[in-house]
Amino acid sequence: MNYLETLVAQWLDHRGYFVRTNVNVGRIKRGGFSGELDIAAYNPVTDHCLHVECSGDAGSWKDREKRFERKFEVGREFMHKEVFTWLKRKEIEQWVVVFSAGPDHAVVGGGKVVTMRRLFLNITTDIVALERLGNRVFPEKHFLLRAVQDTVRYTADRKQIASELSEGDRLLPRLDALPDSNALGILSPA
Repeated sequence: MNYLETLVAQWLDHRGYFVRTNVNVGRIKRGGFSGELDIAAYNPVTDHCLHVECSGDAGSWKDREKRFERKFEVGREFMHKEVFTWLKRKEIEQWVVVFSAGPDHAVVGGGKVVTMRRLFLNITTDIVALERLGNRVFPEKHFLLRAVQDTVRYTADRKQIASELSEGDRLLPRLDALPDSNALGILSPA
């Protein structure tokens, strides 16, 4: 698992999702699998099912379109059959996290394009929201989130972070807007 997959998985775990990473799905009789899902996640509070692919490639958007169309097709086919077998929900939100993309690339392969900037704005906005509630530190198992938190704490302008994330850039609901955040320990001290 690369650092980007780890960061997204830790963020989703902290947000109350059940997270599975690097899941091989669709066993083929002659050997191998139909594909691998970088991140499969489900939040029982918000009833949100999510499939995330992370890419650091520099390939063309045409190549990405083909590759992610196939990956997301595999995700839609096997998420309920093999990953979250107890989950009857059919709708799966799909993201591809990339380093950068222009405004003409909001979707690729049927999944929402999430740039690193947008991802980090969402993560740092959560960090600022948690710190407003008191001295909150991410648990040790979320070591990458803790590193981002320390970076924000010691170098960033929190007011600027909060002002840069528009509602249209928000990937998940605000922490204080979740129906029962405290039940999942999201807003509780670590």
